[in-house]
Amino acid sequence: MIGGTLWAAKLGYGRHTNYKIEAHDHCCIRMGMKKIDLALLLLYADRQRPIDGNTRFEKLLFLAQEEISKKKGGSRETAFDFEPDRFGPLSVELYDQLHYLAMSGMISSQEQKNYSLTTRGKQFVERVVLPRNAEMAGAIERLKEKFGTMDLTALLKYVYTNYPEFAVKSEIRDRIMMTNAH
Repeated sequence: MIGGTLWAAKLGYGRHTNYKIEAHDHCCIRMGMKKIDLALLLLYADRQRPIDGNTRFEKLLFLAQEEISKKKGGSRETAFDFEPDRFGPLSVELYDQLHYLAMSGMISSQEQKNYSLTTRGKQFVERVVLPRNAEMAGAIERLKEKFGTMDLTALLKYVYTNYPEFAVKSEIRDRIMMTNAH
């Protein structure tokens, strides 16, 4: 076992965190803590309702970062790098982070498309992430309640309308923008 204090300290949580981690969890040390926080809080929000689909997860995380994290002083170095792509904002790095979270047993991913917190991930969020990010957790809760079950077309239309610089390479932008989705 790696001591929870050492692991958490390397992740930026300080030495007084009481969370025990198994040896294979050291892979998470490479991730920026703000990135982990954002992804885990998004999965924790809305009574831990799973997020169905890569596109939905990606757009929800993009919105959480753009509309919440950056407005609360999140820095560029702790943010995911999103770039315009075929379906709007894309972060290749996000998929690496999700893989690490799955490998560490924090999240479950069915066919790498449907994401949910595991019991271990829920405990980590409740013991470590929430106490340090209460204000952000509330904002992410509201964001997921608003957009989490929204029709994917409506979600894409919202993103394309409010962040047009990330829709310039979208192969479906014209079709999405012509819909009446709200």
